[in-house]
Order: sequence, then C-alpha cells, then structure tokens
Amino acid sequence: MLAVLTPCLLGTAWSWKDSMHAYQQEAMPSTGTTTSSREPDMLAGASSGESVDDVERTSRVPVLFASLLGIPMGYLTHRVMRWRHGLHRELGQAIRKNEFIPYYQPLVRAAGMQWAGVEVLARWAHPTRGVITPDRFMSRLERTDLILPMTAQLMIRAADELAEMLPLLPAGFHVAFNITPAHLAGRWLPEQCRRFLAAFPAGKVSLVLELTEREGVEADGAVLAVLEEVRRMGVRIALDDFGVGHSNLSQLQELQVDLLKIDRGFVTPLVLPDQLTPILRTILDLAERLDLEVVAEGVETSTQAEALARHGAGLLQGYLFARPMAGQELPVVLARAPISLGRPGVDANRISQSIDSKEKIHA
Repeated sequence: MLAVLTPCLLGTAWSWKDSMHAYQQEAMPSTGTTTSSREPDMLAGASSGESVDDVERTSRVPVLFASLLGIPMGYLTHRVMRWRHGLHRELGQAIRKNEFIPYYQPLVRAAGMQWAGVEVLARWAHPTRGVITPDRFMSRLERTDLILPMTAQLMIRAADELAEMLPLLPAGFHVAFNITPAHLAGRWLPEQCRRFLAAFPAGKVSLVLELTEREGVEADGAVLAVLEEVRRMGVRIALDDFGVGHSNLSQLQELQVDLLKIDRGFVTPLVLPDQLTPILRTILDLAERLDLEVVAEGVETSTQAEALARHGAGLLQGYLFARPMAGQELPVVLARAPISLGRPGVDANRISQSIDSKEKIHA
C-alpha cells in the first residue's frame, strides 16, 4: 500500500502523517505557518495564498492514482494465480488419464551414418487441443512434484513401444531420457531405470539419462549415491546443453558423466567443415581428453554433420536426419538408412571419410 504523507502542525513542530505510520516530528520552519488553538492537528502546510483544503485535495491525488493502478494490477495477479493453479490441476488430471506420450528423435552414429538410438521427448496428447509440445508445460512440471509421475509414465510407455521394435534395434541402441535434479532424490530413479531395462534382452539398449541444467545439480552424497547405483546397472549419464546451462568443469568430475551433449547454439554457426568456433573446438577437445562421447544436437546441414564428425562428435541429432515423431512412425524410419530420408546434399561416404581424417587440437 502506498503511504501518503500529509504535513501537519502539532504545537510548535511540523509533523508528517500517513495511514501506515505514526507522526514523525521535525523542527517547525519560521515562516508560512498557520495554527489553530482549538484544533492543534489542523493541516497548516499551505503556502501563501493556498488554503488548507487545497493542500488536502492535492494530497489525495497519489492515493487516487495508486488505487486506480492497483485495480488492474491486482486483477492481473489474480488471473495469473488462477491460471497457474488451473494448469497444475489440469496437468495432474493429464497424468491420471495417461495423456503424456513419448515422441522419439533418432540419433545417427557419425561413423557409418547408421541409426544409433533415440532421445525420448514428452508430448501432451490433450483431448481437445491436440498434441502439445513441452515448451507449453515442461517448465511448470519441473517446478512441481508432478515431473516424477510424468517421467515414469513416459519411460513405461517408451519401453512397451520400443520392445515391439526389437528386430529393428541394433545392439546397444541408445535410448535417452531427460532428468532434472528432482529425479535424483530418493529411490525413484533406480527403480524406474531397473523397470525400463527389464523390458529388453541384456545389452539390447543402452539407457542414457540426460541431466538438464536449468536448475543446476548439487553433487552431494545422496545424489552421488543414486548416480552410482544406476551406473552399476549400465546406465550412462549425459550433461545436456553443455556450455550454456549450469554445467562447469567440476561437475564433469563430481558427477562422473559419460557423455556431453552440445547445444544447438554451437552447431548452427558452422558453415564450413574446418571453421569451428573456438568454444566448440574447445568442448570437442575437452571431451576427447576426458574420453567422453559427444552428442551434437541441432544438425540441419551436411556441412554441420561433416564438421562435427571430423572433429570428434560421435552421435548426431537434428532435422537433417529426422524430426521428433510418434511411436507408430518410428519403425518406418528405423527400417531405412538415415541417408534415404530425402535430405538433399547429404553424402554419407564423404562424412565417414571425414571421420578417418579428423583434425583435432593436440597440445
């Protein structure tokens, strides 16, 4: 609430009165005062030729302005709070109705240009608004405990769908899920990983957990214990969007990650196979020195694919090869080579040759 100060005369001292605080007295100026013996708290701040009523009327202007401003702001705040509460309730209902479904974006192995796996992405199959992308709901889920049952449903459904495609999956098929720091608390993650792997013959899939870094991860004893338990199952850990989130060099050591996933922002500027940006070159060289596999996302041109393959990115992901797709579309895509997806200008032999002659930094 806006405090409006009103000048008052109390005895021989000026006072400033508002609706929120007690009187605060100051020494009375020697000029321009009017007093009243009957009403000592009568406003007496009028200048020469200005009545007390004029001063009172002027003092009401900020109050009126604040009131008028507060009405729409209060209404807007009320609507936002109602929207957030309504979205949370609707997301909870969507989980109970099993409306979250997996979409798959295939990954290509740079050596040989063959399918290597998929990243599993969440979609909301809304009954009236159709399929909703994660940018509309994921940030809200990640701020609540709803992210855990949603991810569990996603992993269960993905296991069922991928198990039906076993003949199309090469050994060690890379299957990646996004997780947040909330997933690393308690027994939740090991149990879900164990359930997912149980749906496949031993060695058929390689489960990868991509740790998103919008919140950062505190590598305390409990978190490290969870990661160690899933790692004993053969699960690999990746740092997602490396270089743009909360990731730092200490996390590479503390979390003992197995893969680095390069953000598309470092891939888009590639226009020539040999002209890597200094940051991208440094990331690729760091990964080689630490013996970490690299996944590059956002690959949209053959030049980008060639540059990344030549300089050490083992897995490539992007619209050059395939867009995210529903489960029923995936078998059709996996049944054919990535190079036959109708992307002009893609030369698989040239990219494979680039890997054999890759040029990295060696100090």
